[in-house]
Amino acid sequence: MDPNTYIVIIATLYGLISLFAGIAVHELGHFLAARFLGIEVSGVSVGFGPEIVGFTDRYGVRWKLAPLPVGGACSFRERPRGKGDRENKLRTLREASLADRAIVLVCGPASNLCFAGLIWLIIFFHTSILPFMPEEEAVFGLPAFLLQLSCAIAFFNLLPIPPLDGGYLVLIAFEKLRGRAVSNEKQLIRAGAWVIAVLTIVTSVLLFAEIASL
Repeated sequence: MDPNTYIVIIATLYGLISLFAGIAVHELGHFLAARFLGIEVSGVSVGFGPEIVGFTDRYGVRWKLAPLPVGGACSFRERPRGKGDRENKLRTLREASLADRAIVLVCGPASNLCFAGLIWLIIFFHTSILPFMPEEEAVFGLPAFLLQLSCAIAFFNLLPIPPLDGGYLVLIAFEKLRGRAVSNEKQLIRAGAWVIAVLTIVTSVLLFAEIASL
């Protein structure tokens, strides 16, 4: 196999693994924060698109893996509890305080940064932690991809554009200042979703072009 082709294949594989891992860590951060604060989660998706594989846990949370590693979702129950849910002590996201909602949002990017920090420690001390890993692989291989893409996911999600975490944090800040929710929140989220879609497509094209040029 041509060395350049091999590099492209390995870089693409490492990139996909790192994207799925970063998304999983991000959504797990939202999930754990929500559960700790008593907010009910209905589903966690790693990737977008049709479900490849999934399961429902004993708490009724649907965990699924989808094929497109361009994002994920931690879904919350939105409708008020019915008469049959009186034993359910968990709240909907809207029933939670603004502070609790902000904590849930922040914990996604925070989890990515913590994960990146852990990977950095593994790279820095790899001779002790992973003595079998060559120096070049530790610095330029999968650990480096995991570190960089986890940081990228964290900072990307902090952009002040709904429906990213940073955008929702801005909406929460406005709600706190005004004393009521933003009236055109749904329109802002739809518009923001289009902006994010364009940014994702452009970034993906540039990334694959960079990999292809190696």
